[in-house]
Amino acid sequence: MNGDVYIDDVILSEFDSDPSGFRHSVVKILQQLRPGYLRDWQGQLGDSLSNRMAEPFARHPNRYRPGDAEQLYLYSLPEFFTLCAAVGAQPWVIAPPLLNDSEWLAFGKILARAAEQYQFREILLEFGNENWNTIFRPAGFLGERSQAQVSDRAFQLVRSGAGKFQQIIPIVNAQFVNRESWSRLDRQSQQAARIAVAPYFLHVMNKMSANEAVDAAFADLAPDVALAIQAIEKRGKKIAVYEVNFHTTAGNASGAERNAVVTGAHAGAALAKRLLQTMLVGVREQAVYSLAGYDSFADDRSLVRLWGVMRDLAPGQMRPTGLALAMLNSITSGTLFASTCTPIDNPHCHKITAAWFQERDKTHLAVVSAAAQTTRIQTNLPCHRRMTIAILDGSRSTLHNENSHSPQVFVEIPRPKCIGQWQFDLPAHSFAILTENFFIAPPSSFQESSP
Repeated sequence: MNGDVYIDDVILSEFDSDPSGFRHSVVKILQQLRPGYLRDWQGQLGDSLSNRMAEPFARHPNRYRPGDAEQLYLYSLPEFFTLCAAVGAQPWVIAPPLLNDSEWLAFGKILARAAEQYQFREILLEFGNENWNTIFRPAGFLGERSQAQVSDRAFQLVRSGAGKFQQIIPIVNAQFVNRESWSRLDRQSQQAARIAVAPYFLHVMNKMSANEAVDAAFADLAPDVALAIQAIEKRGKKIAVYEVNFHTTAGNASGAERNAVVTGAHAGAALAKRLLQTMLVGVREQAVYSLAGYDSFADDRSLVRLWGVMRDLAPGQMRPTGLALAMLNSITSGTLFASTCTPIDNPHCHKITAAWFQERDKTHLAVVSAAAQTTRIQTNLPCHRRMTIAILDGSRSTLHNENSHSPQVFVEIPRPKCIGQWQFDLPAHSFAILTENFFIAPPSSFQESSP
């Protein structure tokens, strides 16, 4: 029989999926990564609030610019809140910037109800995504003045609708490389508490030796960036990072050369260094981009393994960047303190980035080495403290986890060693945590090793 069959109201999903509507594998991976925040960015800039709240079979596709290929079918805010609760994360919500006054009021009520239902400590609310970016111009506010004016009105209405729940953190966004735009938005926005930027690193990669490429991945946070962050904080707001990771798309390096830098064993330590350095200059919220993403086009149209920290979600193989994120998230609760490295004890101090985290009566250390040789890390923690050491060894940079059937990079758990004070050897281009929490990594991603 010839002819067409039209089917309406069909959904493809995992049988017996998680209550949030997401696949069990997604929830499981997020629980292993232990994110402090989940940022809900789906391209929802042209959506309505009623559609953001609709059940799956009542939800319509939406788009923020013309074109049949631009239609998006998105998960809902209730599904996102349920996911956040399932993984223990606080919600970072992207609000469609074209909502009307009644929708903004209702948005506040929705956030307050979600906070009460799931006991969220706070909810981050961002006015659109990358308003400065011409890609999003059909639904955004490119000028800092217009973004500030419209978002101020929106945030006031949201707060009014939220009633007694006032732990809503209003966020506007600026282009990372345009530091002047941070200042202009800071001066003009009266309601925002955060200015969100995306400090991707290693944008340009030209042909170079493998050792030079690894060194480039460990470049320090630029001093002018640190000063700009601190200047915003002095005036009363804070910087938040809405996306950060490698951005190795420009330059004349081949796709294979780029992939070696992005997916190699050292890549996790390079990301951890950038996250730690950004924390140490005052940034509290950082969202690594992104959970899933196998590859992306470089400027020369070759494919490079950006942006996902997961190689795959099922069975669930973390790239070194994902392993580093899980390690860091396991210790970052509590108060952050800068760590001092003494050159007398460690001649590679200028290559070490480290920070302490104090959580009630527990102490944790995170340390990254950008040195090209093994470094002895000597701490001032006495032996009576029960500590676990976890090391992401980046010294063999050619190793990777791109073959899900035979991963090569693991979090190593050495047998503890303490001589008067806790100490350990950190391999070249590696990341380690010393923690009073027992570090629980995905079973397929850690292994015990001898001292």
